[in-house]
Amino acid sequence: MKKDIPTVKKIMRKDFEYSLMKGRGNYICVNRVMEISQDLFSFIDDEEREQFDEILAWIRKTDDGSLSDLPFTPSPTLWEKVNSKTETCMGARCKYFSECFFNRIKRYALRSHIVITNHHYFLADSSLSDSGASVLPSYTRVVFDEAHRLEDSATSFFTKSLNEYVVKVLLNQLHKYGKGKSDKGYISYLKKKGLLKDSTQYENVIKIIDEVKMCSESLFAELGNFIEVYVQNESNYRVEQKNPYQVIEIDEKIRNNHQWISNVLSKIGDFYRSVSSLENFLLEIRRFLNSKKRELETKQIDGYITRLIDLLQTIDIFLKDEETDYVKWVENRKRPTISISLIDVGAQLGEMIYDKAKSLIMTSATLTVKGEFNFIKNRLGIKTLTVDAKIDSPFDYNRQMAVMIPNDIVEPQHPFYINNIISAIEGIIRKTGGSTLILFTSYATLNRVYSDISERLSSEGIVFLKQGDIPRQVLLDYFKHQKNAVLFGTESFWEGVDVPGENLQCVVITKLPFKVPTDPVIRSRLKRIEQDGKNSFINYLLPLAVIKTKQGVGRLIRKRTDRGIIVILDRRIITRNYGDIFIKSLPEASLYISGLKDILSIVKRYIGGEGVGLSS
Repeated sequence: MKKDIPTVKKIMRKDFEYSLMKGRGNYICVNRVMEISQDLFSFIDDEEREQFDEILAWIRKTDDGSLSDLPFTPSPTLWEKVNSKTETCMGARCKYFSECFFNRIKRYALRSHIVITNHHYFLADSSLSDSGASVLPSYTRVVFDEAHRLEDSATSFFTKSLNEYVVKVLLNQLHKYGKGKSDKGYISYLKKKGLLKDSTQYENVIKIIDEVKMCSESLFAELGNFIEVYVQNESNYRVEQKNPYQVIEIDEKIRNNHQWISNVLSKIGDFYRSVSSLENFLLEIRRFLNSKKRELETKQIDGYITRLIDLLQTIDIFLKDEETDYVKWVENRKRPTISISLIDVGAQLGEMIYDKAKSLIMTSATLTVKGEFNFIKNRLGIKTLTVDAKIDSPFDYNRQMAVMIPNDIVEPQHPFYINNIISAIEGIIRKTGGSTLILFTSYATLNRVYSDISERLSSEGIVFLKQGDIPRQVLLDYFKHQKNAVLFGTESFWEGVDVPGENLQCVVITKLPFKVPTDPVIRSRLKRIEQDGKNSFINYLLPLAVIKTKQGVGRLIRKRTDRGIIVILDRRIITRNYGDIFIKSLPEASLYISGLKDILSIVKRYIGGEGVGLSS
């Protein structure tokens, strides 16, 4: 935003107003903070007190009011208590309306010619438009930058997950037993304020909250046990590198499994009934609050009811066999979890966005495969009138970049592959002296290679940086300002890395980035494509990998003065029939295919033994 918008203004020779809108949950709610500060004991746990006091001080001096402006990272449970929420917002009737940070940015957005937001928030807001609850100003034209990410953003938006932690956070906000003192939570707060019908109502709702907690603990303990036993007994699901999180798709075989039916489904039923009962108790409290004209408290209870309804809807979809638009699965990543996700998002994008905007522009440097837009159109469900345009790059890739592919490294499935790429990467770094980004497709491989390389080259004066050691942006900022640094990254580092100049002169792609077919959403999409009589590899996995590779390659040349090399350590790009599709999708640069020894000598010629810039 700081770079592109001023450039647009300069090109247009016209001034205009623009604003950035983050999701509502990124902003502090002044009303909620002040309400909690009046009764700390009901809402704040002892371990949250220090952070809450800091938030209370910060709220009086911040101009932004967003999470990113906080000088520290609050605990997720505390932020959940104090952030802004649609379901509890009083709007213009709130006594802090004039001080509301979210309302302030909303007012500014209404005056803006251009409003900038991220994909996820735009989708969330679009889903509320029919109910009149959307926040973004009315619009007729939409521009999606980085549109190659839109399917993933929509998939994430339409994915719902449920586990014991999610349930516990919600229930603790309603009621939590105190340590030798009065209880905490919103129900205890209402009791203190005399806003419950009588003591019996309080006792009944606490009893049902305890029942939901017990049912939740029992359900997810049973689910964890089921996953563990099933994975051990079924060869298709044994814990290997391909399925480290014990992911099990709910298919016909699972539905007919005796343990699933007798143990897990019965526990889901108990949990569902207890949540439904809690919803009814809260509705009863809501009616009482409404009769007393307690608008703020009614809104708060509405928020909790909405969240309970969301839980019930997730379970409804999970249990319905006829819901064929969704893939359902269980997994044991950090904790046993139930998940659902839409298999294809194109139709929903059409209803929410395409049918409502007068014009829609989708931009990205990586929308095409073999020079065509067919793949992205199909995945995003774009069937109406479109105009395609490929804009030539301003870069002279033949002069600025070389692509190098060693042809004597074994393929990724070979047992010596890791050792081969470690030797290759060591050789590359010795030639470049740093200024290198190394891209991986798995954390396991990244960690193994990083460990070996950083030890082997520990005395070479090179700074080794690894994804996960420090926050991503801090890592990138450090890399930008270190000429002799080597950054090891996966997934998110294939995109959004912008390091112009001499501090990034080499990008190494260790493996072609094919999606893992054990992911339930990916697997379901592959099945659908096969059911339509098409080859799922050619029509889905391959185009996705090509687009991802183009993104990785795009990290290197960021300015017309940049020079550098791409090294691809996956020889399938030259040995498999599909390899030509990758090569033809890359920028037209000098291409070198040879043995590793020859490649390293070419790297030395380009970079120079001391890590200096490329020669012309």
